[in-house]
Amino acid sequence: YFQVAKYVITYLLIFYRNIFSLTIKRYGLYFQI
Repeated sequence: YFQVAKYVITYLLIFYRNIFSLTIKRYGLYFQI
């Protein structure tokens, strides 16, 4: 059970990290203009 929870938490962390970096890049492009 704990292994499954750890896997889900790690997956969510990677998922949110990717979304966060994408939004930062998008806003970075807006700020460059």
